[in-house]
Amino acid sequence: MGQLFFQVHLLAVAAIAVGVAARGGQGHGRHGTQPADYVIVGAGPAGLVLGEQLFVMEKRALSSLKLVRTASTMLPLILLRCTLLLDPFFDAVQNELGLDEVDMTDGRGIGLDRGLSSITAINRTRSYGRTTAVSVTYRVDGKATTIKGKEIIVSGGAINTPRLLLLSGVGPKETLKPPGIEVVAGIPDVGSKLRDHALSIIELEVVPEIILHTNVNRTGILGSNNGFVYAAFRLPDSTWDGIDSSHHTSLPEDCPHILLEFSALPFLATPDSALTAWASLFQPEGSGSVTINTADYTVDPLIYTNYYSTEAERAAIIVGFKILMNVIQNEEIKKLTINQIYPTTPLTTDDEIWAVIQAQTDTFHHPMGTVAICIRVVDSSTFPLPVTCHPQATVYALANRAAKDIIAADADDEN
Repeated sequence: MGQLFFQVHLLAVAAIAVGVAARGGQGHGRHGTQPADYVIVGAGPAGLVLGEQLFVMEKRALSSLKLVRTASTMLPLILLRCTLLLDPFFDAVQNELGLDEVDMTDGRGIGLDRGLSSITAINRTRSYGRTTAVSVTYRVDGKATTIKGKEIIVSGGAINTPRLLLLSGVGPKETLKPPGIEVVAGIPDVGSKLRDHALSIIELEVVPEIILHTNVNRTGILGSNNGFVYAAFRLPDSTWDGIDSSHHTSLPEDCPHILLEFSALPFLATPDSALTAWASLFQPEGSGSVTINTADYTVDPLIYTNYYSTEAERAAIIVGFKILMNVIQNEEIKKLTINQIYPTTPLTTDDEIWAVIQAQTDTFHHPMGTVAICIRVVDSSTFPLPVTCHPQATVYALANRAAKDIIAADADDEN
C-alpha cells in the first residue's frame, strides 16, 4: 500500500504503514516541528476524496501541496468493452429475470448494470472524552516519523481503522488489556459489526473461439474489466417460510436481496479458458469482527468474517445460487461454454448447494461497519449497515460531505 502525504497544511498517510497514533508528547522526525491543520490517516477512496476536498475548500496554494509515494505505484486502468461476452450475459440475465438496465450509483437498487464495461477508453471523532490524538507516527524503511496535527482524522477503511484505534488504546477493554495496551477509551463497539459482501461462484470453461487475450477488435475476454455485468433483485417472502425473515423482509422495497455478477476471469486455477459467475447477498444480516491480539502494529489484525451466519441468510444465498444455476443454462450462455469447472458435480438438493457454497466462498472486499460510533472517522467503517454491493460511490460521497462538515465546524470554532 502506498503512502500519500499532503504536507505543510494537509497531510494524508496510508494506514497500512502507519504506527500507533501518538497521544501527546513532542513530535520527532522531519515533520515534527510543523503541525498540519489536518492529518488524514488512510489514503484509500475516502481519505483521498476527503483530502482533496479539504484542500480545495480551504483554497490552499498549489505550492503547499507535496506528493510523496512509497512502497508501490498505482497504474491507470484501460477499460475496454468486451462485446463478445458482455451482451450474451446481459441478455441471459434479462431473459431470465426481466430486469431493466439501470445505473446503480444513482440510487436505484433493483436492475441490471453493465458497470464500467460500458466505457471504451481506447478513444479518447472527535476526541475521546478529554483525550485527543495529537500526532501520528509511521515508519518507512525502518525510520520512524511523527507528524503533529491540529486534527487527526482516521480514514484507514473498515479493517485498518479499527486496527489502528485498538493499537492506540481505543476499543474494548477485554481486547486491549491482554497484549498490554493502555486503555485510553474503553469503547466496546470498535472492531465489531463487520459486514462484507461474500460471493459464491460457478466457473465455466468457454469455447475455444474465446481466447484469454485481447484481440485487435477489443472483443477478447480480457477486453473487459473484472465484473462486467451485474444484476440485483429481491426474493419472494416464501424464501423464508418457517424461519425468522424480519431482517430481509423489512428492507425497503427498492433494496435488493441478491446480486448476480459475471467476470471474464477464472476465480479457480484452471489450464483452460474460463469465466466466473457468482451470487451474493446485498444486505447480510449477520456480522463478524476485526480485532488484535498483540501490540505489534506490524502484525496483521484478526478478521472473523462470519459469512452466512444466520438461518435466513443461508436460505437466501441458496435460493440466489439456484437462480444463478438457471441463468447459466440460458442459451445465450450455453453457446459460449463447454462445461462447468465448478461445481464439478450436478446439484439437486439444498444440502448439496450449501456444501458447494461453503467450499468456495470468496469476498468482494467490501468491509463495512466496524467503527460506527461518534469519533472523527471518515471511511466505510462508519456505515451502520451495508450499502449497495458496490460501495465505492457511497464512500466518495461520505468523504465529500465530511470535508464540508469539517470545514464548517472549524469555521464555527474560529468565530
